[in-house]
Amino acid sequence: MNSTLRFWAAVVPSFLFVAAIAMRAEWTLRTGREVHLAVRAYDPMDALSGRYLAVPLAIERVDRGAAARDEQRSLLGRVVWVRLEPGEPFWLAAEVLDAPPGDPDVVALRGTVVNDQQADLWVDYGLDRFFIPQDAADPTVPRNAHRLTAVVRVTREGTSALADLLVDGETYADWNARQPRGSGAPR
Repeated sequence: MNSTLRFWAAVVPSFLFVAAIAMRAEWTLRTGREVHLAVRAYDPMDALSGRYLAVPLAIERVDRGAAARDEQRSLLGRVVWVRLEPGEPFWLAAEVLDAPPGDPDVVALRGTVVNDQQADLWVDYGLDRFFIPQDAADPTVPRNAHRLTAVVRVTREGTSALADLLVDGETYADWNARQPRGSGAPR
């Protein structure tokens, strides 16, 4: 096999893999059902990841009583689907399921149980970072000054993507545009 063919044989599968990941996220954003979830906010800086707001969802903690399994059996590391119900102003975790719900009208987030040693199950949905521009305003400063809401799109299969962050009910971009230049930006 010549070197050009070997090069393309190595590059094309990698490119297709990355493209598939991006297409899946875009598909979720375009076809998923929109839900609004409460955020418990804090703002770390990670030199390697860039500037982002950590958006830990309030529904990451699910009452163990909502789990359909025997309480004695460990769920640690298991993939679960958390059925959501509309509430005001946020959707709420109603039940922990072992499989995606069969009803297409039911909204359930797919996640992994990361801690089941307490009264609550801790579920990671992979929706924990909202990236913001380097010079953007930070709605977490001062602490708890604003109500943050994660706008999440959820497909029938439970895959999800963070579509936006609402700050006191308005999109992050609109809220940020009204802030004094550099407010909350790192120094």
